[in-house]
Amino acid sequence: MGYKSLGGIHYEMENLEKAEKYFKKSMKINLKCYGENHFEVANSYEHFAKLWKKLGNLQKAEEFCKKSLTIFQHLYGENHPQTAKGYSFLANLCKNNKAEELYLQWANSNVRWHIGKNL
Repeated sequence: MGYKSLGGIHYEMENLEKAEKYFKKSMKINLKCYGENHFEVANSYEHFAKLWKKLGNLQKAEEFCKKSLTIFQHLYGENHPQTAKGYSFLANLCKNNKAEELYLQWANSNVRWHIGKNL
């Protein structure tokens, strides 16, 4: 079982300190193996964003969410479901006027991807 999976188990059990420990180990390995612009690294950033959100640190959660979204934009472009998912998660973190803008970006990305697949 990988460190990311162990972190996920501890996250679900509300053992957030251990979750963070295993997520850090997973991130270190992913960065070493794949470099910064890889799906696994973006996925690790998402796990950290969820962890920080659960810990109540929305600023840090937003920071990690943006890192993840930036990688997905680089890998897949704006018109991909993974990028749209990143916008949606970021919008959920932003409980302010920026949320509407992010939801619109998510909706536009998602719609363009689906239209492109049906052409």
